[in-house]
Amino acid sequence: MAFNAVSLPKEIKIKEEVGKNDLIKLSELKEAFHLFDFNCDGIIDSEDLKFTFITMGKPDVSEEHIQQMLSEISTPIDFDAFITLFGKKVSEMDPEEVFTAALSTWDMRDTGMIPEKKIRDDLQKFGDKFTIKEVDRALEEAPIYLQDNDEMIDYIKFSNNICGFQKLAKARQYQKKLDNA
Repeated sequence: MAFNAVSLPKEIKIKEEVGKNDLIKLSELKEAFHLFDFNCDGIIDSEDLKFTFITMGKPDVSEEHIQQMLSEISTPIDFDAFITLFGKKVSEMDPEEVFTAALSTWDMRDTGMIPEKKIRDDLQKFGDKFTIKEVDRALEEAPIYLQDNDEMIDYIKFSNNICGFQKLAKARQYQKKLDNA
């Protein structure tokens, strides 16, 4: 008696790629995918990449460079392909590293500082658009300094603070479990 091969559903394949118990990373990857997929068609294409570069303050990226980036993968960049490309890398990265790297895209001068006004505007215009109240809440712990009459966020310190708070919260949850056991 012969058995037919059964293919796993996409959801199971994705979970295996990222890590069986790592649904948080999967959620983060899904959010990142949606940030790149500006036209919301489920595929990251050259137009999406162009717009990504523009929002990062790099409007002069050549079409050749974008096509070269896209040629590194043989299939269209849908969510499954995105998981394959970035899933393993993200699962190996420290959340603080990821957060710092994400914020560094606003650091055009490579100073460790980003303009508060720019990040506020972008959070309200792109991706999952934040309300003013949500932006205020997201940036309430940001260390802000005045630099050349502009309010600037020290994003390295901000990343450290945010991730430190997360580690502290996890440690407190773990301690509660031990106390209740």
